[in-house]
Amino acid sequence: MAPRADCPDNVRRLNALGLAGEAEAMRQRLETTPMSEAVIPNRALLGTCSAFGGVSRLYSREGIAVPDPGMGKTEGLALFELSEVGGAVDPQGVRLFTLDLPAHGLGHNLNAEAAYCAMRWNYQLTPKSALRLARVQVCSLDRDGKPLRCVNCRPVDWGPSDETTRRLIDLSPGALHTLGIDTDAMVQATLILSPA
Repeated sequence: MAPRADCPDNVRRLNALGLAGEAEAMRQRLETTPMSEAVIPNRALLGTCSAFGGVSRLYSREGIAVPDPGMGKTEGLALFELSEVGGAVDPQGVRLFTLDLPAHGLGHNLNAEAAYCAMRWNYQLTPKSALRLARVQVCSLDRDGKPLRCVNCRPVDWGPSDETTRRLIDLSPGALHTLGIDTDAMVQATLILSPA
């Protein structure tokens, strides 16, 4: 397992899990490695997550469903074009988009109940065409750092875009709910490419 040890919070969490040596080795390696190069097929990564996309109650303190405030109204997705929206589903068969022909950007029209994700993909290693057919297995962790609940997510975008958060992955509100976690929880994520 290759944990994300590139911010103080993650290092503290890894130390609490008894992974101090691994955390230090990863911190040294990741200081010289761009985040996008860390996403390698079939290699489990540890890091924090957050919610993105669609319309959800997670984005409102009042508990009402609102569009993701971190996405612009017309913001698109790195791995989908408007022509590819109709019939797109997550690995569980749930529709990815709320409309076949969205009036606004694709990001706000993601189905928040579907399981989708965004990571900092390295398109030289995993081209967009391969990512469109891939899945990412995301697991919540128990107190011993072992996978607890898992969900397969469909890659739809590149992110998290904010360098200051140093999060590993953005997840749909539905994926967070399935995993029973909130933003900033530690997760294990593994990119799994479809066989050719």
